[in-house]
Amino acid sequence: MPQLRAELDAFARTRLTPADFDPVLEVEAELELDEITPGLFQVLQLLEPHGAGNHEPAFAARGVRLIAPPKILKDKHIKLKLKAGEDISVHEFSPDLAKEDPGQEELSAVAILTTPGCHPDGAALRRNEKAESRVGQLRTENRELRTVFDALGWHMAERLQQSPLLAGDAIDIAFTIGHNDHPDFGGLELSLRDFRLPLAVSAQPVDPDQK
Repeated sequence: MPQLRAELDAFARTRLTPADFDPVLEVEAELELDEITPGLFQVLQLLEPHGAGNHEPAFAARGVRLIAPPKILKDKHIKLKLKAGEDISVHEFSPDLAKEDPGQEELSAVAILTTPGCHPDGAALRRNEKAESRVGQLRTENRELRTVFDALGWHMAERLQQSPLLAGDAIDIAFTIGHNDHPDFGGLELSLRDFRLPLAVSAQPVDPDQK
């Protein structure tokens, strides 16, 4: 075994580079936040159960806006409140946003309506009874507002300290889509897999005729 170990180590050193040890996260697609809907979540549920050979689908979104200061939960985790990356009023960047009336927040991202449906093979979709009980409570006027999502990053508190974020920052994120079953504050939510500030883009255009 020592000889085999030594020869494998020597072989690896001739083939591998530091870049081979950089972790790579594969995503299924890029999504705009307003494309994350109850209907999409229903479709993703059809892919369960997840495990070896059937990983949970991950997605990416670019340039989403942090509309409130990040929160650190239990000294280990983080919670971000994100919105599509468009111009947002200064009021929405207020540190007191979380103290305002929760009823004023957009509900389009926090109400999951599990409507009756069928799997292609004829099996009925699993129904979320708690969600169905809230169907009549959906406030239709909130559908006109841009979607806001809570994004939870498990064990990312240290990462946040290394790359501080401020309200108003635009960030790129990788995430999976989940659902919180809390009867009052539940709904669709994002589970962060990674985040970063967008890569800098050169401000000077490239002349296509320049060689």
